[in-house]
This record gives sequence, structure tokens and C-alpha cells, in this order.
Amino acid sequence: MERRLFTKGRDAIKALVKYARECLEIGGLPMVRTEYAGVPFRYREDGAAYRGVIILCYGRAQYLPALDVFAPESDREWRELVGEFEKYAGDYRILLWKYGGLVPEEEVERQLVERLGRELVEKLRAAPLIPRVG
Repeated sequence: MERRLFTKGRDAIKALVKYARECLEIGGLPMVRTEYAGVPFRYREDGAAYRGVIILCYGRAQYLPALDVFAPESDREWRELVGEFEKYAGDYRILLWKYGGLVPEEEVERQLVERLGRELVEKLRAAPLIPRVG
């Protein structure tokens, strides 16, 4: 699992969008978690408080490892998104509905091919866990 610490909420949101779209592209189901055993993900560094989420790719975790994303608790946009994840049990659709346009399709494609190779990406797309809609 990779941990990423952002100083701006918008950058953290962009990382989540990119991951969710990559996961969907290879046939997985993105899942967002804001806590574990009732304890929220929090981190302190140099006196700054960060709030975090974990995003994982159900069914494709062996290809796309989970990602810990942290941003300042003081960032309003980040705080609101994390609150929505808490309210709606981490539903990734909220993320893509509000912020999906932050990451161009070309960037998602390029990252996947760099990480997994074209052949594996095509193989995974051909056998999705959940059929693509639209």
C-alpha cells in the first residue's frame, strides 16, 4: 500500500479520481474507506493535522495496490468529500460524479499502460468483474 500526503485537498481528490478510474478501466470496483474499526484515518506532521482515506480496487488489488491519501483537515473541499464518503459508505460514484473531469482519459490510459503494460490492461478489460455501463 502506498501512502501519499498532500498539502492541498484538490490534489488529493485528483489522486483519488485517477485511482478510481484506473480501477474501473481494468474491471475492478473502487472502494473508499474513511476509518478502520471505527477509528478515522488521521496523521500529524510538523503540527499539521491530516485526514485520510484508503482507496482500494476490489477484485484487481493484485494489479492496483491500495492507496492511502491524506490531506489537511483544514481544507474545506477535502473535509466535505471525506464527510460524504462517511455518509454514503465510501461510494466512489460520489467522487466521480463531482470530480471525474479532473483527470483526462488519456492520463488514466497512459498511467495504466506504464504500470501494467498494454497486453495486461487489455486482458483485464476483457474480463471485468462488473460489466461496464455506457
